[in-house]
Amino acid sequence: MGRAIAQPEKLLRSPPLHLRIIDTIRILAMNKPLGYYCAVTPGDGSYLDWLQDTYGSQLEGIPRLEKLHLLQAITVNLLNAQIATEGRYIKEIAADNIQKLQADIYQHLPIGEHLGLAEAIINQLKHQQ
Repeated sequence: MGRAIAQPEKLLRSPPLHLRIIDTIRILAMNKPLGYYCAVTPGDGSYLDWLQDTYGSQLEGIPRLEKLHLLQAITVNLLNAQIATEGRYIKEIAADNIQKLQADIYQHLPIGEHLGLAEAIINQLKHQQ
């Protein structure tokens, strides 16, 4: 008896190796504590310390919907700080482009890709001046 050959339909169901590696990396990345991302030291009395004490070091005690609201609040704060720095005129110039991008995302980007895009933008913002 020779080796069994995988059925084509089974091969189609298995994601490519690079996608499985990416998924594994994402799972491992989710297991990092808040202190990995922010300057928080347990017991320092900061807001981040309180968050960590209240909801866990990975904020696992915050439900998904509440995390999305927190993300929205953080984004609004960052946006307002950037507008205050650059001025209203820049905001008005960018508004048309932003509205088009928002409409395109709504129409063309599957919901499952939204957090990946957000993660990419966050990583770029961390290193962009």
